[in-house]
Amino acid sequence: MNGLTQEVISALVDALRSEGWYHCPSFLNIDMVAALRADIAAQREQFAAAAVGRAQQRRQQTAVRADATLWLNAGSVAQHAFLAIMEDLRLALNRHLYLGLFDYEAHYSHYAAGAFYRRHLDVFNLDGVDAAGARGPRRVLSTVCYLNDDWRSEHGGELILWDSSDRELARIAPRAGSAVFFLSAELPHEVLPAAVDRYSIAGWFRSQGQLA
Repeated sequence: MNGLTQEVISALVDALRSEGWYHCPSFLNIDMVAALRADIAAQREQFAAAAVGRAQQRRQQTAVRADATLWLNAGSVAQHAFLAIMEDLRLALNRHLYLGLFDYEAHYSHYAAGAFYRRHLDVFNLDGVDAAGARGPRRVLSTVCYLNDDWRSEHGGELILWDSSDRELARIAPRAGSAVFFLSAELPHEVLPAAVDRYSIAGWFRSQGQLA
């Protein structure tokens, strides 16, 4: 069984209400992690260098982030199963927190040894209007699910979360099956360089009416 139990949902809801973030050490089981890693291996040549920004402003900035990504589209059994879990979670979050989440988008992330992502927020346009006056969905809740077997402390690659007062909230190692959830517009975060390849799924639950 994967980690979307009532206990996990209750802990996540309580933590989001009180702290704005939650770390679940066993969200995906070993079979799901293995299937997702196999899916990554089968599509390795389709990964592209990640970019920063949105739409016409989207640019590769290797001084900011150095990972490679591939967007999930439910095109494989593993992706379909993972996205089904996140859809169940979307419905549960809407029932408990009334967030108005209408969809979920996600991509695989591969950080080669030494790659990083500098401190940032996951919302690019807080007022919801782009340069052309258009409105679109807004990222509300960020998720990171880790796919790294046998991760050791000397490998590095931690995710750091800060609050709005620059206080470090957590430093989380990217161990297989674990997941982190945090409010996209409120918690800056950073991915530290790792000594070995680092794999994850970064995703965002979105609401209508604003651009992110």
